Amino acid sequence: PDLFIATPRGKYHGCYVEMKNGKKGKVSDNQKERMTQLTKEGYLCLVCHDFEEFERDTDNYMSL
Repeated sequence: PDLFIATPRGKYHGCYVEMKNGKKGKVSDNQKERMTQLTKEGYLCLVCHDFEEFERDTDNYMSL
């Protein structure tokens, strides 16, 4: 993932964010694998396609 929020919230140790370029941006198979592993390790993984989605989802994470 592109970004990491190193602040534990709720049941998560931190939050990883994969940024994509608009709705056409796709998560690669390697990225999916890595995000699945990070989720198993107790991290939240988000995929955001624009700034508004990033802002909303990270605000929600920080509010946990």
